[in-house]
Amino acid sequence: MAKWEKRSKTLKSCNGNCLKTSLKCDGYCSWDQCELADGSCTPMIDRVEVDYGVVSGKVKVLKFGICGGNCVEVLTNTSVPACNGRCELVPGTKFKKREKDTCHLTFLGSDDPRLSW
Repeated sequence: MAKWEKRSKTLKSCNGNCLKTSLKCDGYCSWDQCELADGSCTPMIDRVEVDYGVVSGKVKVLKFGICGGNCVEVLTNTSVPACNGRCELVPGTKFKKREKDTCHLTFLGSDDPRLSW
């Protein structure tokens, strides 16, 4: 299974064919990706290995928010700027609250909330 996990970070399916994850399929990034300024696709959430003594293992890290399909910089690991006055959900998260122009999200799943910054 580890072999597939590694492969799935570099390849995705597009109309029954394998395609690099950084490339668009039919002009669009995958549902869990956003488009960078150079036109390539990147995942919005990654899983990284941490070891903080009490907490260790793989945890989710929010790499980018999304606005109109384009990547936007995150403010913290669980907050992104609002997009044209509204919160666009990042796949793998759910909406928690909005404060002014900041959207606060929470990860779906069992990652330890103590790792939110």
